[in-house]
Amino acid sequence: MALSFSVANVMEDVLQQHDNRSKELDLDSRRAEEAATRRYEATGWIRKMIGVVGAKDMPAEPSEEEFRVALRSGLILCYVINKVDPGAVT
Repeated sequence: MALSFSVANVMEDVLQQHDNRSKELDLDSRRAEEAATRRYEATGWIRKMIGVVGAKDMPAEPSEEEFRVALRSGLILCYVINKVDPGAVT
């Protein structure tokens, strides 16, 4: 059995694989950008609700890790709840 292939077919396969990888990278990049935008909007809302001093442990544009660490203790959430419903959390 003889293998038959052409340079054109090989190049077409390589270009198609490259195009698929580029699309995956674009999608991943877009998802990361959208997540960062949502995180920045949430941070802005929190800082507006409780003030920059109350949210001192949360940078204005936090990374995912910084955002998670800032919210981990629950203190910021308690501040927000008390702004919405004063005295709800002691």
